[in-house]
Amino acid sequence: MPNPSNTPRPNDPPTANHAACTTPGVDPDLWFSDHPTDRTRAKRLCAGCPLLDPCRAYGLDTDQLWGVWGGLDRADRRRILRGVVCGTETALKIHRRYGERCTVCETAHDRRVETRRRQSLAAAHARGGTAASAQLHRKLGEPVCAPCRRAELAAEEARRRARGIPPRDARTGDGRTRGSGTPSVGAHTTAQAA
Repeated sequence: MPNPSNTPRPNDPPTANHAACTTPGVDPDLWFSDHPTDRTRAKRLCAGCPLLDPCRAYGLDTDQLWGVWGGLDRADRRRILRGVVCGTETALKIHRRYGERCTVCETAHDRRVETRRRQSLAAAHARGGTAASAQLHRKLGEPVCAPCRRAELAAEEARRRARGIPPRDARTGDGRTRGSGTPSVGAHTTAQAA
């Protein structure tokens, strides 16, 4: 990354004519802009640069106070130097605050969420299944096991009773009580015989 005055310094990172920040037609001030959109564009250009790693190392090793170095702006470098690295919940929150997407952070977050859901599901299974664990099965994209489904149906019936709604018919699954609406199979057969 060149310095704004373009005067070479002994500690500057290796440079080459093909570095992203020296590409003809690209404004080098982009890497030192105060505007978030400019910094984001500079970071994107850095992503494909052959000097990404040494430039990033230089920015971190010398604790640069301004500019984008190796795809990292000052806030990124400070997070890394404080130990906040991608793959952690803290890093994911920071990415989201800046409107950034990070597949490393998002994948790690998804794995942590799935692990917590599976732990909760195992605990619920140890208690014989719960209505909440039925939802966990669905969130994990798997069929609901019989104990969890029974618990879910029991909770639903308890809510219906509390509201004064008749229980569901076990055979039809609808809200009608036996003997109301359409006749049951046995009653229909008896009526035909008479």
